[in-house]
Amino acid sequence: MKKIMLTLACMLLSAFAFAQQANGPILSLESNILDLGVIEEQGEISREVTFTNLGNGSLILKLVKASCGCTTSNWSREFIHPGQSSSLTINYDTNGRLGPIYKTVDIISNSIDGAQTITITGEVKPRGSLQSENYQMGNSSYPTDRP
Repeated sequence: MKKIMLTLACMLLSAFAFAQQANGPILSLESNILDLGVIEEQGEISREVTFTNLGNGSLILKLVKASCGCTTSNWSREFIHPGQSSSLTINYDTNGRLGPIYKTVDIISNSIDGAQTITITGEVKPRGSLQSENYQMGNSSYPTDRP
């Protein structure tokens, strides 16, 4: 009898804990990968990342932290109510950073799902290197360095 009561108590406690977790804000990113593509070394570039609160409580971003100093972010400190969308800006400084890009940005919020990570990918080419390449347009090839 004690085993049955203990099992029932554990099940009830687990159900209560799950029900508590199901209530609250849920941060849903439009994408957790931000692909910058192939870009020229040109200083700081900025991209918007959109997210939505799919939960039933107000969402607040507490901290948006980049993996290095070449990446920064700007975000609203306002509450995002259930069903609302917002965005944050991610800035990447390309100066002196030629080659592949692999950076991360962690989003700390009050979401019941915990922290989320955006991965930034791409490649930085030397300044002016992409302007002299030819790009295919239909059946013809056009240089991009025309006056």
